[in-house]
Amino acid sequence: MQIPLFSKNSAPLLGIDIGSTSLKIVELSRSGRTITVQNAGVYPLAPNTIVEGKIADIPALAQTLRKAVGLMRSKAKNVAVAVPGSSVITRVLEMPGDLTGDEMETQLLMEAEQYIPYSLDEVAVDFTVIEQEENSEQVKILLAACRKEAIDALNDSLTTQ
Repeated sequence: MQIPLFSKNSAPLLGIDIGSTSLKIVELSRSGRTITVQNAGVYPLAPNTIVEGKIADIPALAQTLRKAVGLMRSKAKNVAVAVPGSSVITRVLEMPGDLTGDEMETQLLMEAEQYIPYSLDEVAVDFTVIEQEENSEQVKILLAACRKEAIDALNDSLTTQ
């Protein structure tokens, strides 16, 4: 699977992981087939920035993020932010291998309701094929869902000035 942010001629990418006590950042660039770590760092978060796995202080997180990116002197415009594992619901499902991407998405959304304990209006859902055996008519699909409020909090911390 090709990650669009890492196409052949893509600009550098910042990968951000927000933990309970620290912010981890890695800057990646691509040259031909080689992906290179240009810079990386771990930056402590102020106490109570993250409480029980949720962002409790968006301004404090934004301040730490601005400081970290400034110290890295990164010029990257593309950012990939990790959603905490505790915020994500995943299931591996089997589906017919002859479905188109749109058909698979429709069927997954119909089946997702039985695996996700929230209304589908409250979650962002994505999926990817993780295994397709040669002689099987079935494919294994990784279904992932995250509450939109968790994504919104991450987005707010990234866009807070």
